[in-house]
Amino acid sequence: SNEAIVFRTNGAVVTPSLAEVETNRVQVEKDKGGISVSPVVFRDVISIGGCVEVKVTVRNNGKLARSLVDVKLLRANRHNEFQIRLDQALPTALPPGASASVALVCAPVHAGMVLNTLSLSFGTFSIGRFLEARCGDAELLDDLKPSSRYRKK
Repeated sequence: SNEAIVFRTNGAVVTPSLAEVETNRVQVEKDKGGISVSPVVFRDVISIGGCVEVKVTVRNNGKLARSLVDVKLLRANRHNEFQIRLDQALPTALPPGASASVALVCAPVHAGMVLNTLSLSFGTFSIGRFLEARCGDAELLDDLKPSSRYRKK
């Protein structure tokens, strides 16, 4: 894919390719600067036309105050499968020990996997979460799963 993702740090713009972001997944998702971000897991298959909300908790475990300055989805979101809902306007101040929450809503319009990347920017660094949701008819997907291990003959 030739999609690009843009990160802004200290005024400089870094534009890694989507492949580089996938390769550097661990670094993208790593908690930084005393900030921890809860994992994002859409556990069940989401039916077409359905809607599932997952809360993401952002906590300042450090000794310095931080500000959450931007929250966005990095990939094209053509059908608005993922939506971000914020309880507070940005920027959000996070003094030591404070938490904030971000709601992620997945509302698929087609069967299959829905993918995106959530970016939480704190000015000098950002923390990402890769979003993956299985969408479609849960019973049909259960019927299509393998009944035994594959053995090459």
